[in-house]
Amino acid sequence: MPYKNPAVQLAYQREWMAERRRKALDSRGNACQRCRSRDRLEFHHRNPEEKVSHRIFSRRWESIHAELAKCDLLCSTCHLDFTRPMLRAKALGQPRDEFGNFVKAPPVPRIGPGSAPSHGMPDEEVAVA
Repeated sequence: MPYKNPAVQLAYQREWMAERRRKALDSRGNACQRCRSRDRLEFHHRNPEEKVSHRIFSRRWESIHAELAKCDLLCSTCHLDFTRPMLRAKALGQPRDEFGNFVKAPPVPRIGPGSAPSHGMPDEEVAVA
């Protein structure tokens, strides 16, 4: 049943998710598996293609444990050391202009009033009852 005050509900949900994350961190030793640091811990997917979602702590515990089995617990510095080569390779594959800057995707044309395609015949009259 939803709360009458959305701010109270949001605060409860944040605390609930934080508690689930704390339990997951505790189950993994609450320290970086590489340097043993206890600061700014993150879950690193060994194979990013197997990742289901970033937001897993609202799911059932079985789903959380299944997702965390694909992960290593790393501090943010060690995590960046692992992901930097992947990010660099991805960036090198993106198109650049003559100055070496990334080229943004072209904007999607907006459809204004009256320019939407018709679902019926153009000359067909609609009968109003």
